[in-house]
Amino acid sequence: MLCAHCRAELPDGAILCWSCGRQIARAAGATAPAERTCEIKFSQASSFTTAEGYFFAEAYGPAGAQTIAFSPRFAPPYREENVAAFAALEALSVQLVQEGWERVDATGDHWYSRRFRRGQD
Repeated sequence: MLCAHCRAELPDGAILCWSCGRQIARAAGATAPAERTCEIKFSQASSFTTAEGYFFAEAYGPAGAQTIAFSPRFAPPYREENVAAFAALEALSVQLVQEGWERVDATGDHWYSRRFRRGQD
């Protein structure tokens, strides 16, 4: 394999050129990453007479971001101490695991931050 910029000989699968330091373009037909990720996010829906929150799962893959699941709705306050909010979060997490998602370490700044991953469909 040759670097397209300086023509240095490189090993197959190289991602950087050892000679000029430039990134090597992926070959046409190269496979996409074999893993998708999913993150739980929060949203609230309010009207003149009601306020309620819910969690949703957003998956990220080669096609971009896609909302794939919703939790049951719950009333404020939107904190971990709210039993209904925590139950909605757990219900969504269980649903994702049943659909083949694997939970990985929590990330983010919020108490409900959870991340999942799985291979391509």
